[in-house]
Amino acid sequence: MRFTLALVTALAVAGCVGDIPADTGGTGPDAGTTTGGSMARTMYKSNVHAITNRCTGAACHSVTGAAGGGSSRFSDSSADTSYDAIVRAPLTVGSFAAASAGILTKISAGHNGITYTAGEISSITSWLDREKTERNNGTNPPPVDPIEVLKTWSGCMTLANFNTAQMSQKWGSLAALNNQKCLNCHGGGLYGFVLSDVPQTFFGAITTQKDYLLKYFTVDGAGKVIINMASFTNAGVTLADHPHFDPMNNLGMPALQTFYMSTLAAQAAGTCGPSTLMP
Repeated sequence: MRFTLALVTALAVAGCVGDIPADTGGTGPDAGTTTGGSMARTMYKSNVHAITNRCTGAACHSVTGAAGGGSSRFSDSSADTSYDAIVRAPLTVGSFAAASAGILTKISAGHNGITYTAGEISSITSWLDREKTERNNGTNPPPVDPIEVLKTWSGCMTLANFNTAQMSQKWGSLAALNNQKCLNCHGGGLYGFVLSDVPQTFFGAITTQKDYLLKYFTVDGAGKVIINMASFTNAGVTLADHPHFDPMNNLGMPALQTFYMSTLAAQAAGTCGPSTLMP
């Protein structure tokens, strides 16, 4: 099974399996709080929307794309809809710092072979700078720092809970509808997705490598870690060149849900250890 990698700060276009999924709801920290008179909102609508609207497409960034809540569906024909979505996309805009916001780091990495002009990059940078200024002075709500959220989450995951959920047994034996075993491709982390039938190997990979972790868990607009259903939906249903599988009804998903709930319980109880994610 092939998952292409979308990094934590995704600006992926068609074919990005591991996209951080969309925050389609209205419960994020910015929901209903932005104002029509915001200069940052005006800058986005006037100068940035046309740029980000190049990223539409069901497999990746369209607001009306695959189901799931999260952080990388921001493209829509309506500039207002796009703006309301992108400011609730913590792994796309980060803390609105231009140096680390995924919308720019992916561009600088040559994502998907798309070229952006210096003027387009400048427009995005100016908008991010304005967002940061407004949020620092209280005009808009402060952003969620998704990296810090994931660092905390990594310290809440334990090998004992991982084994109790039978993550290695279930994911290690998972296969697509054509009976191709996922382990054949992803046992070594191929295409940015990792699984293993060896518990220590599997657990070690997703608790230390941010990109591997993001295939299973992501951060929504409210700053909460959620299961990355969009990643599985894109790979199992949307992408034509990936062996199809049912993203919800499979051997691995109950195990992942069990592991998620035990990790969430550890976080709520305040029994987490220090972060294990590598820089």
